[in-house]
Amino acid sequence: LLGFDQEAWLDAQLSASQARGARWRLIGQQVMMAQLSFTRGATYLNPDQWDGYRPARERLYRHLADNYIDNVVVMTGDIHSSWAHDLTADPWTADYAAGRGIVGVEFVTPAVSSPGPLGEFPTPQQLAPLQFLPVLAPHTKYAELVQRGYVLLDVT
Repeated sequence: LLGFDQEAWLDAQLSASQARGARWRLIGQQVMMAQLSFTRGATYLNPDQWDGYRPARERLYRHLADNYIDNVVVMTGDIHSSWAHDLTADPWTADYAAGRGIVGVEFVTPAVSSPGPLGEFPTPQQLAPLQFLPVLAPHTKYAELVQRGYVLLDVT
């Protein structure tokens, strides 16, 4: 997703933001950053997002962790569904209760007019696997795959 020049620029901007004491680091970008895998990372559902660029994502997460860069909020564009995630290099071993291993959060906005990945009228069979989301994807705090709209984020 990022060339090496862009990656270096992003790292520098994040470090400079932390050094000058900015309270928040907001990153707007186009595709889901959090892992989307129901096999604990053995396979990924969509390589056309950051899952297809795992080394780049790992370098970004490592830069945030190694440099103690906090209060990172990633705002992801339209992927026709809504999500909220804790961002962590390994969502299946992170200590969510203590916040260890979490480098930021991500909010994914839905489409306004396009249907989500399950279509406009999903069947009960399509919706059934979502009940297992807390176990399969413990970093996913919210997922809405049907309703459309927008996200309003207040940062205080």
